[in-house]
Amino acid sequence: MNTARLNAWLVLAACLVPIEAFAQRTTDTSESAAFYKRDIAVTGGLAIIGKEGDLPFGGDRDGAQAWNLDVGRYLSTHLKVDAGVMRTSSYYNSNPRSFPVVGLPAEYYYVTWAQSKVRSTSFSAAATYQFFENQWAHPFVSAGVAVMREEEHSIRPRHLVTLNRIPYEIPAVDERTTTVFARPFIAGGWKSYFNERVFIRSEVLVAMRRDGFSHVTMRIGAGFDF
Repeated sequence: MNTARLNAWLVLAACLVPIEAFAQRTTDTSESAAFYKRDIAVTGGLAIIGKEGDLPFGGDRDGAQAWNLDVGRYLSTHLKVDAGVMRTSSYYNSNPRSFPVVGLPAEYYYVTWAQSKVRSTSFSAAATYQFFENQWAHPFVSAGVAVMREEEHSIRPRHLVTLNRIPYEIPAVDERTTTVFARPFIAGGWKSYFNERVFIRSEVLVAMRRDGFSHVTMRIGAGFDF
């Protein structure tokens, strides 16, 4: 959808531009020596889920809403480890299926489409490098692995097709499946501080699978160090 694609680019622009903070963090070196060891952030945005052979922004499809909770543990003022969970709203796929038709030779088959309603949950672990110290804007890069859990409900009503004036039944489909798989990813973004603890976080994440693009998330939200 054109609207979905426009929304995706708007969220991408928001994620890539750091937001000016109301207060700059102090440059007192004593703060670096006693830096906060953890952070937590809640973010929301878009998840664009790819199909086989897709490019990240190719095709004509809607993105799903995505909500994230991330917790990080600093190993130094620059390096930290992160754990996160993401949940998407429902999105829809139309998947082709081929099957033989009773009463016809094996080389004859029908291809039909089932409408699939999909919802994803992921649990991720990553290593993050945060640039600069005691600045209001901290760009960062991350790399890690997300374990995805997809819940899919496929529906197709029963219908008849006619070949040489002979009706053949196309059976109905009503299936629920759950799939679990892992996806490596890379990400980049900004943490823009309002004061020494509270920040805005924006991020773009790209995950891959063996045959190419898996999914992209573009999100923005708030959090704090503690």
